[in-house]
Amino acid sequence: MTQRLTLYRQIALFPVSAALLAFQVALLQILATSQWHHFAYLVISIALLGFGVAGTALALARGWILARASLLLPLLLCACAVTLAGSLSFIESLFGSFDSYLLFVNPGEALRLAASALTLMLPFTCGALAIGIIFTSGAEQIGSHYFANMLGSGIGCALGLAGLANLPAALLPPLCGLLALLSAVALLPGSKNS
Repeated sequence: MTQRLTLYRQIALFPVSAALLAFQVALLQILATSQWHHFAYLVISIALLGFGVAGTALALARGWILARASLLLPLLLCACAVTLAGSLSFIESLFGSFDSYLLFVNPGEALRLAASALTLMLPFTCGALAIGIIFTSGAEQIGSHYFANMLGSGIGCALGLAGLANLPAALLPPLCGLLALLSAVALLPGSKNS
């Protein structure tokens, strides 16, 4: 892998990591205020499940994925951006509002909760798969990749908290989507032709 490609991938790691963590912080607050606070803890499980699905896909189809990494990375990051920006409105429009008081009385509420959790898992899966591809394909530079990932994650938590303090919570997921889109821009094929 060329040094320029490595730099582009490190640059891409920072905003996608920040976007995923900022979204997770925002989602914790959104679920804590819209539902019982118990459902806010579900966000951590959803994020970990998304990362687990991405890791499993990478383990099972590693050769195929890495052979197409330059095409898949921008696509995955764009998918991450779109699902970050639209997941909450998609859940609201498709499944309606979830009523936790009816969870044990109406079986439809359990299905609505499961479908919402799977939908919220998509941005984490797409983002984690992109991060995993970058880590796996650039194993010789794992220290600098990991640094960009951890720095982005830490700043994403701070951005999420700052956003919650200064902006309406519903505005944060689209802003996280824009942040993830910056990652895709760094990896578009035309950006490497300079």
